[in-house]
Amino acid sequence: MLGREEIVKLRCVEIDPRHLSLMDLEPSDCRYPYGGDEEGEAVTFCGHPQRRGTSYCVAHFHLTRDPGIASERSAGSVSLRLVEAA
Repeated sequence: MLGREEIVKLRCVEIDPRHLSLMDLEPSDCRYPYGGDEEGEAVTFCGHPQRRGTSYCVAHFHLTRDPGIASERSAGSVSLRLVEAA
C-alpha cells in the first residue's frame, strides 16, 4: 500500500508579476521565476524592481526566506531542469 501524500501549504504574496522573458529582463528586474512546471511551458520572470543587494523584489525576497536559521536554510536541495532553447 502506498503512503498517503502530504499536502504542502504554499506561501503566497500579493503581487502581479510582469511575466517577462529572460531576454526582456533589465539588470534591475526581479528574477523570481514563474511557470516551467509542465513540459514545454515557458518560464517567465516577475520583472518588478529588485530589492537592493538581491535578485528579487521585496515581496519575493521575503517569500524565499524561510524563518529557520541560516544553517537550516542552506541544508535544502535544489533541483534544476535544463531545457533546449527553441
